[in-house]
Amino acid sequence: MVDSTMTNKLNVKINYNKLLERYYIYKIQNSSKNAKEYQSFYASIRDNIKPLAHATDGKYTLIVLAKGGLAKEYANKYEMTELHFAEIQKEKEYILLRLLNSLLAKESGYFEVENDPYGLYYLVDAKSSILLAINISIDKEMFLSLNVTTFTKTKNLKDAYRIHENKLVKALEKQDEKQLYKKGNYNSRKSSYRFLGLMKNSNRDLIQNSKVYVLIQYLKEIQRCFKEIIEINLSTMSIKLYDSGSDEKARKEELQEQIKLAIGSQSVHIANYTDSDLTKEIEDLKRHIENYIGDSLQISSSDKVQNSAYNLTITHDEDYYKKNKLDDPYIAIHKDENAIVQNFTVDVLKKAIKSTSILQALLKELVIKKEIMDKKLILPYHQFSDKITVIYPYKTKDKRYEFYKVITDGRDIYFVELSDMEHHICSEIAFYAGNRDLEVIIFSGEDIGYIVKTKEFPLPKIQEIQQLIEEYNKPKYLHYKKVLEIWDSIYKNEKKNLRERLLEELGKIKHPISGEVLLTALRLGKDNNKFKIELEKLSNKKLVVSLKGKKENRHCIESLIGIRYSDIKFKYYVGRLDNVSESIEKSSPIREVCTYRGKNILNMILPMLNEYFVKNGDFTVLPYPIKYIKEYYRENIQ
Repeated sequence: MVDSTMTNKLNVKINYNKLLERYYIYKIQNSSKNAKEYQSFYASIRDNIKPLAHATDGKYTLIVLAKGGLAKEYANKYEMTELHFAEIQKEKEYILLRLLNSLLAKESGYFEVENDPYGLYYLVDAKSSILLAINISIDKEMFLSLNVTTFTKTKNLKDAYRIHENKLVKALEKQDEKQLYKKGNYNSRKSSYRFLGLMKNSNRDLIQNSKVYVLIQYLKEIQRCFKEIIEINLSTMSIKLYDSGSDEKARKEELQEQIKLAIGSQSVHIANYTDSDLTKEIEDLKRHIENYIGDSLQISSSDKVQNSAYNLTITHDEDYYKKNKLDDPYIAIHKDENAIVQNFTVDVLKKAIKSTSILQALLKELVIKKEIMDKKLILPYHQFSDKITVIYPYKTKDKRYEFYKVITDGRDIYFVELSDMEHHICSEIAFYAGNRDLEVIIFSGEDIGYIVKTKEFPLPKIQEIQQLIEEYNKPKYLHYKKVLEIWDSIYKNEKKNLRERLLEELGKIKHPISGEVLLTALRLGKDNNKFKIELEKLSNKKLVVSLKGKKENRHCIESLIGIRYSDIKFKYYVGRLDNVSESIEKSSPIREVCTYRGKNILNMILPMLNEYFVKNGDFTVLPYPIKYIKEYYRENIQ
């Protein structure tokens, strides 16, 4: 079955006449100036001419001036070239869209960051000392990206911002040191922001708290502000769903059985390398492992690894050792080539005690390391053919490629050196890949292909989600009044079975109030007045769309589920298993399968993505043999 998905590649139509009717557009050449000279030069233009907006591609800058005034006089002073219809229609679409984004920052809730000419920012979380903003940027290929940027508190006025009307504006004076922020590089999980919220269980999972919502609002706002100037749409790609051929429950059970077989005949050892007393937690973990594998399994614990066992080692996270200027034991643990070790932090320990899926992931990693040490496959459900050679192109810090190869002759695996001819072909492929991320190279007889990660990613059905949000954001108070009228009528005439009668009467009319809200009010309101009070409280709460829970809304996210591919463009992406939870944390990059020689190998790659064991409870995004090469590299080479 052929379906389609929208992607982040933009299609735009610009009405150049309308653009020039509203604004003057000027061009400034930058090529003769270095970065410092250009910043000084543009600062002079900004202070004297006060342009409405600007956008640059490095070689030149476009600026927007308001109609009227002394704009043209100042333009001549700075040797700027005015663009008329013939000139502006030759400009690239991406630079004009960046220009409109810059204008949007002046007319809406968006903002720009000084000396960052490529992005538009939208503040999404201003409740803590670290502010989160989504950076909306457009590259030269018209791909839109939504990246998280953090702003941290500062006392230095230089390059500082303050919050004003739910956006950040340049701070011109030290009004309040506590309220100054600067753009930062805060590498923490706190800086993540989910791709799409699906449920209404908590604030964390609302659609409104997600990148997709920011995108919806951006498209809506730019069309509103410049409706006569620009028409902007998301691209559509035809896709098919790859049939994995096995159900999720069966795969989970099979994985558990294979882990039991691999570990059950051995022993597990838990080594605590922290300075904390974790006796209780380790005993709880032992019980959980016994419940998962079986009580015949031997489990021991101490403060160091045992070479004869599967070792689970506990350490603090990396920041703890850096902060306290201590040696990280993780480094020493992994120098022991004879030990099979899976390391995790104290935080993960606490989660693994309660979560079977996390425990399963830890044990699974131990088995994979055992496979690599013994060079025998245990876990895969599908063997890859002995006619296939999989090569991992590792990019070094100096941006050179090193190539690592894995082959199989059935159940045994071998990590071997490339031949001179293979190395030559891989080097050529790396050259052809250019700036794109080269991820896998596969030899299959006469057919040679490779996978590159593109900047494109699939989106849910944006228009349908926008309609749902608009519907749910309509005033609900009148509907609550209707509920109260029916309640009053029942209460006056009947004294028994009030709740049942209310739900019965409401079932006869259409209303957007969920049964959950009504039942909550009925539960909390023990009498007539309390019921009304509780219903009134709930009427002020925003009702949000559930994309996961409602069948009629489920089609909005269907394209984000499963392995999807295009056998016309030879592209694929790996969505979630059908057990999507409250949110989808990250987008799924679209990958292109390129041909170096022979036939395209897309159909050969798809079955190797259908592996449940590589990622915890999900498909793998790259052919699963890459997992083994990466682990081998980490354990034996890095």
